[in-house]
Amino acid sequence: MNSLLHQFKLRRLFLGLKQGDMMLRVGVSRQQYQRLESKGNPRLNTLELVANGLNGEVLSLIHISEPTR
Repeated sequence: MNSLLHQFKLRRLFLGLKQGDMMLRVGVSRQQYQRLESKGNPRLNTLELVANGLNGEVLSLIHISEPTR
């Protein structure tokens, strides 16, 4: 989950958005969004809201890496 939350943060920064900007895009307070990025355990619908707020989809923001052997 941390990898996905990290991807959300990277995408937000890439778009030049602050955590406070996400309040209007996602519908949560800055504090709630800050908690989500730092140590969140979001529900799927919250992930979808954030992905939409970042002009993306949950699956497109997940970087799948090869398993290590």
